[in-house]
Amino acid sequence: MILLFDADSLVFASCCRTKQFPDELPYYTNLSDAINKFDEQFMKIVNDLEESYDIEKIITFNGCRGNFRKLITTNYKANRKKQDLPPLLHKMHQYVKDTYESKFGFGIETDDMVARYWYTLSEQFGRDNVMIISIDKDYKQFPCLMYFNFALLLYSCLNNSYNFLVY
Repeated sequence: MILLFDADSLVFASCCRTKQFPDELPYYTNLSDAINKFDEQFMKIVNDLEESYDIEKIITFNGCRGNFRKLITTNYKANRKKQDLPPLLHKMHQYVKDTYESKFGFGIETDDMVARYWYTLSEQFGRDNVMIISIDKDYKQFPCLMYFNFALLLYSCLNNSYNFLVY
């Protein structure tokens, strides 16, 4: 099995922490805390999948920038609420890029890059040998094996409808 790990959401979540007191920040301020959280969650997902699959390769993706869609229209994702970014977010993206040798690009979103890899690798090795790991619902449009919302789902497209099988 080849795992295509869209790590953007996991990077963001790794910067966040549960507040113990009302006046505490919801984010880590110590980079090593965020790194430890990321590494632990990443490896838990991989270890869980290794119980059911022979993992041959993991390709990690994160931190794409400069989405071309925003150049086409200012309305792209305009309905989203403004949200403060965790102070360690950029350092965490760099950590994942350096440590996990992740793939990233400019002018596209991470899911665009994962989609391209998924298509190429599933054509070469078959759909049953390539799995996307992400919580991004955009991947639901692919007839792919997927670890979504960190629960394994198999999406199959039949007559323009989806059948969801949970394992």
